[in-house]
Amino acid sequence: MTDKTIRIDWVDVIKFFCMFFVMASHLGGGFIALELNRFYVTFYLTGFFFASGYTYKHRDGFKAFFLRKVKQLLIPWAIFSLLNISLSQILSFHPEWHPGFWWEVSRNLFQIRELGDGSMWFIAALFSAYIPFFFLIRRYLKQSEKQKDIHKKYLLLALVCIVLYEAYIIFFPNIFPWGTNTLPWHLEYIIFADSFMFFGYIAKERYTQKIDQISLAAVALIFVLIVGLPMILNIDINNPLFRLPYNVISQLIGTLFIVVLSKKITAANVMLFCGRNTLAYYGMHGKLLALCEAIIRKISLQMFETICASSLVSTVYSLVMGCFFVFALIIPVKLVNRYLPFMVGKTKR
Repeated sequence: MTDKTIRIDWVDVIKFFCMFFVMASHLGGGFIALELNRFYVTFYLTGFFFASGYTYKHRDGFKAFFLRKVKQLLIPWAIFSLLNISLSQILSFHPEWHPGFWWEVSRNLFQIRELGDGSMWFIAALFSAYIPFFFLIRRYLKQSEKQKDIHKKYLLLALVCIVLYEAYIIFFPNIFPWGTNTLPWHLEYIIFADSFMFFGYIAKERYTQKIDQISLAAVALIFVLIVGLPMILNIDINNPLFRLPYNVISQLIGTLFIVVLSKKITAANVMLFCGRNTLAYYGMHGKLLALCEAIIRKISLQMFETICASSLVSTVYSLVMGCFFVFALIIPVKLVNRYLPFMVGKTKR
């Protein structure tokens, strides 16, 4: 079976926004202002999961599906992981982060979050999430043939899973011998990822027209109020009793906001290009980010500290640099697509 993909522009716009803020969030030295961070963390990962669910098609047996995901995700993860680790051993602006090649490779293979899982961790997490998602959708489709409104029960289950995941992360921070609550290959993350993927899948199946009717101004206002009021009122969002409902609600409304925004705006070609090549951008942006930070430190350490000290300046800086990365990686991404497409899970045309 051929694996031709029909692009959906607004889905690519979601992925663009998510990738933009992923790159911005990786800026070193504290450049990302807390005020900006509070907003984009509500959707820059969940948006990817929603888009993955929206574009999912349950058409093959598990073997064909698994092999396709190996090609599209696992092989690119392995290639970019080894490439980034190797480059870090040769040239790194933070050598203390890279004690040795085999140490990094071994830690990367375990894929335990924040314990050497590497810059490509999200691709590994997405691969892990896709495996149970296949069986989830297969079961859902069988049950939906007999029960018309079964999707409502699944949506409720997805919401419960998000709450349980957030409760687990908040209340059980260091339960494993290695000092974290994260499992190899991000297994604890699966119920969270699959829940937002299911939201995307059901949105395509049943709620596309309803989403089109949502007012961007209304959802934007609610989004700003939910995320902004705790900052204005100086509420401690790290308080577990507040953090749990805040995380759940803010991520749900943040994801809805980025979906509605992406459907309403007219996308520039560069946004669509980035959104259609997020894996390449994700794999290639790390060294460019480190180089930019090193140049700024070299030119003026005082300027670097000034940027870090001011929320306004750091916010402007992160947005400007995010735009720069989007344009700077266009040619490298095109070269990879043309000459080394296997690196990003594609077939040479």
